[in-house]
Amino acid sequence: MLQINGQKFVNSPYSRFGLGMIEPTASFRSAAMGGVSVALRNNVSVTYANPASYSSFDTISFVFDIGLDYSSNHLKTSTSKHTSDDFNFDHIIISFPLSKRWGFAFGVVPYSNGYYSLGTTITPLDPLYDPAIGTVNVGHTGSGGYTRTFFGTGLAVAKNLSLGLNVNVLFGEINRSNGYYFQSDPVLFSSQYEENIAISGIYFDGGLQYQLFLKDKKYLNFGLAYTPRHKFSSSYSNIFLRESYYNYPPYSPDTVSIVDIPDGNVTLPQSVSLGVSYNITDKFTASVDYVYTDWNNAKIYGTEDYLTSTHSLSAGAEYIPKKFSNISFFDRIEYRLGGRISGNYLIINNEQVKEYGITFGVGIPLGRAVWSKLNVFFDYTNRGGTLVNGLHKEDIYSVGLSFNLYDYWFVKRKYD
Repeated sequence: MLQINGQKFVNSPYSRFGLGMIEPTASFRSAAMGGVSVALRNNVSVTYANPASYSSFDTISFVFDIGLDYSSNHLKTSTSKHTSDDFNFDHIIISFPLSKRWGFAFGVVPYSNGYYSLGTTITPLDPLYDPAIGTVNVGHTGSGGYTRTFFGTGLAVAKNLSLGLNVNVLFGEINRSNGYYFQSDPVLFSSQYEENIAISGIYFDGGLQYQLFLKDKKYLNFGLAYTPRHKFSSSYSNIFLRESYYNYPPYSPDTVSIVDIPDGNVTLPQSVSLGVSYNITDKFTASVDYVYTDWNNAKIYGTEDYLTSTHSLSAGAEYIPKKFSNISFFDRIEYRLGGRISGNYLIINNEQVKEYGITFGVGIPLGRAVWSKLNVFFDYTNRGGTLVNGLHKEDIYSVGLSFNLYDYWFVKRKYD
């Protein structure tokens, strides 16, 4: 499995803290089902949140998946509103079996996004205006993010039990800039603060799945996934600059301070995920996930006071009227819906940022193909806190589209 992502330009001021906005660990099929993934197994798509699922790949199959997404963020504060949007290349996926009941996956998936752009001008009409200082232009910007590359394998070690392991490489950097520019008095020093956090390193996550078969093609699937606490090589630097209207000493541009930590450590938290799904083969799936992530014990330069542990609950379902129908195209479409509720890993002004979302989507067969399909999901997420406490609210609308292409390897054609 292979996934590649680029910089997203959806403006979220919450990206100013920590590692930016953490991206969901879900394929587009999972995303349409509220993000459930720990207890999902599918022989034609990859559920990389639990590598034990890789053991379900067909013996001579090959899956290639490429996707795009679009997001629009409608931001609201106590005094203003703002809208931003972005169309982004999201992923490429490759997966295949190594032998019967033993699969392999490779991917490059987004881990977090650090983009934001905020600006204001404090004028005499602003409550924060100080006559002694005058008009001030304030700007805050951020760019970059972190990407996760993984190599994973899953093996059925018993009839109903599968184990899996991902080897992950995390890399990337976030750049942040804060500027204060005084317009009224040329004697005052304008200032700019530049910050960079770069991270790279290897970590592991693993999982297991157990299937309990019932009657009439029905079964339960139980999933457990675990990511241990892990340290990464990192570098951190910040530069504080000041300058005035005059361009000669002692008022010329001046570097006030430099902090450079070339060999630091960033520690990211352990996470435990539990899931259960009820399945009717080729017909119906309903699943519930619970995820706990211990952000209280994470270490990220200058942001420890903003981090708090998270609990999330998600649920979703998929229904296929008649998967192998030769009469109705719509009977072969996979219909999906779901929802989730969670706390964000940021605590600001003594309040944890909250999130909830609803999702739905479809898996549309490509032509007469049974397994290859176009996956589409729609997601509405509400993120934020109370306006009176100085936080803001975000309404985020997302659409994702991926081509999930399935084929057989090493099969000799009987007809040309």
